[in-house]
Amino acid sequence: MTVTTQTQGAVTAPEGEQKTREDSRFVWDLSVAPPGDKGEKKMTATLRQVRYLDLDEGKERTFDSGAAGRTESRLAFALKPFIGAAVVLTLDSDDSVVEATGLDKIWNSLAEKAGTAGQNPSSPACASP
Repeated sequence: MTVTTQTQGAVTAPEGEQKTREDSRFVWDLSVAPPGDKGEKKMTATLRQVRYLDLDEGKERTFDSGAAGRTESRLAFALKPFIGAAVVLTLDSDDSVVEATGLDKIWNSLAEKAGTAGQNPSSPACASP
C-alpha cells in the first residue's frame, strides 16, 4: 500500500507571509492472517520506504529512505526506526485492537539514539502537556 500526501499553505508572521509545502510518500506492507477460532485476526504493518519533503520558512528538510545522502538528520532520527519495523495488531471479532506488538523496538531505538531530552520518548521533556 502506498500513501501519498501533498499539502501547501502559508503562515502569516510579523516578518511577512511564509509559504509552506509538504510532500510525503509512505510505502507499507500490510498483511492480515485468516481469522482464528474466536474471530480474532492479526494484522502486520511494516513500513518499507519513506520519501518526505518539508519546505517551511524558506528551509527545506528532506528524508528519502531509498537515496543515500538525501536526508536531513532530524528527520532521519525520527523516521529511520520505523523503516522495516513490523508492528502486529491483534483484532478481536469486532475488529477492535486488543494488542499491539513491535512498537517497543521503535521506541527503544528512538530512546537510544536521542541526542536531546526532547528527542527521547522516555524523557519528561518529550511528554505531552
